[in-house]
Order: sequence, then C-alpha cells, then structure tokens
Amino acid sequence: MGMAIGIVLGLAVGLYLLFLLGNYLRKKAKGLPTGECSSCHGRKERLVEQYRRKYGAKKAESHD
Repeated sequence: MGMAIGIVLGLAVGLYLLFLLGNYLRKKAKGLPTGECSSCHGRKERLVEQYRRKYGAKKAESHD
C-alpha cells in the first residue's frame, strides 16, 4: 500500500510540473508577460477597461 501511495504522489507531482511548464511555454508563445510582471498585467488591463467604460476612449487631438 505504501508503494502505491508513492506512485500516485509522484504521478501527481509530475503532472503538476508539466502543467506549470506548459502554462509558461504558452505564455511565452503568445507574448504574455511571465514572472513578476504577470501578476500586475491582468489587473492593469482590467483597470484600463473599466476606465474606458466609464469615461470613454480618449480621442486623438490634432495639433494644427
């Protein structure tokens, strides 16, 4: 029974590490930020979207 638990635990850890590696590679392939910047990136995008909904998109000003 102890051997079966070790095999299941090893398999679960291996699958989790493969998931993390796959997620990292997906982000790199799509050009999304990884590391410290990834935690702020999503919040920044949501804040900008909320701002644009409330105040509208900023129009380009002409400098004649």
